[in-house]
Amino acid sequence: MNVILKKTWKAKANQYQTEKGFSFHGTIKESDIDFINTRLGLISSCGKTGKLQFKMDNFGHFSASMNHDMQKYREEDYIVCIFDALETLGWGFKFQFDSECASMKALSGSFTKRECFLFQKQNTIRATAVIEGSYS
Repeated sequence: MNVILKKTWKAKANQYQTEKGFSFHGTIKESDIDFINTRLGLISSCGKTGKLQFKMDNFGHFSASMNHDMQKYREEDYIVCIFDALETLGWGFKFQFDSECASMKALSGSFTKRECFLFQKQNTIRATAVIEGSYS
């Protein structure tokens, strides 16, 4: 079983702003998200950071968006916290990949970059190895 943690940031040229957020894609239990949210809640606020929390969005993904202070002061803390929580829950990091796309219009434009982290449930790997080993 695999899940992708996607970090997305969109730069809008005419508004001079950058939006960043995280989302999970694939099969992940709500109890895992609750555990991750609990861990994220332990990170202290700084400035106007508030608390990063994943919630189900309109597309059926657990997502969380960051405000400017979150991006400025706590982004790396959130990433490490999410990775640590996933590892504790038995999700092993497999690999990371990036994707980019740009849209240019007459008066404005935008640039979207996605950084995707693929995780695999570790007990799935072990179970497959045991089954394959018992038949050989």
